Amino acid sequence: MCVDDPPVIAVANATPWTFLALEYAPCDDPMNGDTYPFPGMLPPGASFDVPMPAAGCYYLGIVDPGGCLLEMGANTGDLAACSVFPLDLVEDLFICSG
Repeated sequence: MCVDDPPVIAVANATPWTFLALEYAPCDDPMNGDTYPFPGMLPPGASFDVPMPAAGCYYLGIVDPGGCLLEMGANTGDLAACSVFPLDLVEDLFICSG
């Protein structure tokens, strides 16, 4: 039974793009963010669980080498210890230059 484990962002890539990393920042301190590189990148069809540093609310973003950005950055709401937030990445969520 989980008691004190940090929350996890379950990232699933349903796009045709490969992503480099998950960006995250506490909702109450968005200028104090960090980046979690995906081991070997996150190719299309892959998924990866990213542990957060602690319980709380986070803004999320994705690092894409092609320059695509999440149109509306994801907000996890208040995550408790041991919780899982699904981040299902689909093409409709992104704005791409060109």
